Amino acid sequence: MSHEKNQDKHNFDEWEPKAQQLINAKFDLEKQLSWEQSLAERGIYRKPSTAKRISLRRGLAVAASLLFLLAAGWFMMIQSNTPAQKMALKYMESPHQLVDEVQRGAEGIAQNKGRAMEAYYNRQYEVALKHLQTIEAQGQADADVYFQMGLCLMYQKMPNYTVALQSFAEAQSLDAESYQDEINWYSALCYVLTDQTDAAKTALQKVADSPSSRKHKDAEQLLQTLATRQ
Repeated sequence: MSHEKNQDKHNFDEWEPKAQQLINAKFDLEKQLSWEQSLAERGIYRKPSTAKRISLRRGLAVAASLLFLLAAGWFMMIQSNTPAQKMALKYMESPHQLVDEVQRGAEGIAQNKGRAMEAYYNRQYEVALKHLQTIEAQGQADADVYFQMGLCLMYQKMPNYTVALQSFAEAQSLDAESYQDEINWYSALCYVLTDQTDAAKTALQKVADSPSSRKHKDAEQLLQTLATRQ
């Protein structure tokens, strides 16, 4: 399943419980009205108040309207990505491969890093993020930790690209060399996905101009797509 489809699924997963509540409420209202009608056909009348009947029908109408709006909103949401954003999501289909260096450090820190690494490779990004945030709360976060935090924030069920950018910036401030190409690339994707076109172009140009980057061709293609949009 592509990351784009995963993201659509994750967005849907967020709304699914709410939709189910509305469906249940609508079903209960319909069931009650049907039951009253069935009793009436047998000559049994509960004689509910006029206000209650109006309330039931109004509730049924509201539930139906909310379901329609929810479905329409979700459809518009998954259809609203620009060509550049769709391309960025396509590039995110295969998560970044982390190296074993992420596990270095003191014993307690290394343990959390190891657990974060394991969760990351199992695509349990929220779990990985919690372990990394524990390290950060202890004041022991290094560039490795912040870089992985940024990735988790991008790949988790409900992506937070803005905070991911902050994590990448922190990683770069701690170690400007180790993740330079990677940070420029993933920051560019975050900028694209948050519709910050100028910042995205700047970051992508750095990737395209870097002889050490393995993403320079992808960066050029994404730059071209952004330029076509103008």
